[in-house]
Parts: sequence; C-alpha cells; structure tokens
Amino acid sequence: IASVKKNAANPKRVDKTLTPNKMFRFAVTAGNNEIIGVSQNYRSESGRNNGIDSVKRNAAKAAITDFKK
Repeated sequence: IASVKKNAANPKRVDKTLTPNKMFRFAVTAGNNEIIGVSQNYRSESGRNNGIDSVKRNAAKAAITDFKK
C-alpha cells in the first residue's frame, strides 16, 4: 500500500499500454519495476488519461481500511 501511495503520482512509474482488443490501460510500478497496480480497460486514450490523473490525485491521500479487525 505504501508503495502505491509513493509511486502513483510519479509519471515514470506509470506504464501506458494497449490491449490486443485495442483497449487502453495503465499499470503503476514500484521502484524495482514490479507491477503494483493495474487499471481497468478504457475504450479511449482520454479515458485512460483521466484514470491516471485520478490515481495521481487520490492515491497518496486514500484511506486505508483494515478488514481483518
């Protein structure tokens, strides 16, 4: 969780890809290049970019809930 919060706002840690079905998506990677989060598929590049912007804005301040308690 800490790695997602740390890396989500760093453009160097966001990989934009296109699926074989021509859907747009992105992944967030950690400092060791391990994938730590993958987006949903988007029908448009602008939709994907909006998703990236949302993650950048919200990841660092997202609440964490421990459901084990």
